[in-house]
Amino acid sequence: MDKALRTAEDIAEEVSAMLAAGGPAARIRQIEEHAGRHVLTVGVTIPFAYSAEDWEPSSVVSLDGKRVRIVLVSARSPGHGAFTRLVRAITRAGFTPVVCAPVGPTMPAILKHWGWRESYWEEWTP
Repeated sequence: MDKALRTAEDIAEEVSAMLAAGGPAARIRQIEEHAGRHVLTVGVTIPFAYSAEDWEPSSVVSLDGKRVRIVLVSARSPGHGAFTRLVRAITRAGFTPVVCAPVGPTMPAILKHWGWRESYWEEWTP
């Protein structure tokens, strides 16, 4: 979603792009790649562990220099530490985790509790 969706035509265009890509997660992957970011496959161990035991295959995490963008993640067992393990793996590997536009009240509350800050662009960082 490179631009704001302002009109019915914009929304129709984005829905068409989402369907053509194979769904919302695939469209988000396309957007990340189009922006020049490297999308990581769930299960990789380099440059850090992004465990297939913890995350659904549709999850989207990308590299942007030394920043790791956590864009769309779905834990296989929510509430059992998958997010904490991911953030620890990212920071141990020398990267900065960035949570992009967290959805719902729970994740922003967790990030605030951890002392993370929200930027103007709805990106949260430690």
